[in-house]
Amino acid sequence: MKKYLVKLSFLALLLSQGAFAGALRLSPINIAIDDDQQATTLTIFNQSSEAENIQIRAFAWTQDNQGNDQLSATNDVVVSPSVIAIAPNGSFNVRIVRQTSGKVSNEQAYRIVVDELPKPNDSRKNSGNINILLRTLLPLFVGNDELLQTQDLKIVNHSGECQLQVNNRGQRHLLLSQVTVTDSSTERHYPVTTNPVNGYLLPTVTKYYEITGLTHCNDNNKLQINATINGKNFNY
Repeated sequence: MKKYLVKLSFLALLLSQGAFAGALRLSPINIAIDDDQQATTLTIFNQSSEAENIQIRAFAWTQDNQGNDQLSATNDVVVSPSVIAIAPNGSFNVRIVRQTSGKVSNEQAYRIVVDELPKPNDSRKNSGNINILLRTLLPLFVGNDELLQTQDLKIVNHSGECQLQVNNRGQRHLLLSQVTVTDSSTERHYPVTTNPVNGYLLPTVTKYYEITGLTHCNDNNKLQINATINGKNFNY
């Protein structure tokens, strides 16, 4: 299957605010389709005084052994229409349609890639600045409430450093946020940097995260992990 390299821009870090290109807003920013449904809707709002041309595409989303995202062409999900023009201060509802049917035993993951298209006469070309077209990537998951969430978190010596190992042993994705490691003997806290780009783990994936400032990890009995996973707090 042909692979497509889709670079994650800084805009992916703004998904929690639903922001895109400053003038565009997307809703919802986390898209889910139950496996007994066939479609859902993505609404794009143009909050600027200029018309915007937008392209929307769907890609299958997997992760390699290092947890790096891999996007590939797919016919399982289609976006209709795939190219739209939104009037100033207007909005447009885009349908995201699942082409397959039936119950899934493991969650299926996709990325909806939203690209700003160039205007014939872009005012930014005359401003003396570089004309940058912007992109954002939204997660799309197909599943059901019966799929299990199961994960292991532990601190290990990996590649010569103390790192947090996260193993997704469940049937659905994990999204990590607000992760810290605490040394119970000193009450010192060590942050673990996660965001909407690197915080996702798809099923069967294991990832390693740097623990800022932690240099000794031999005595794991003194180290406690606190993490928010899929919106719920866990302690290890």
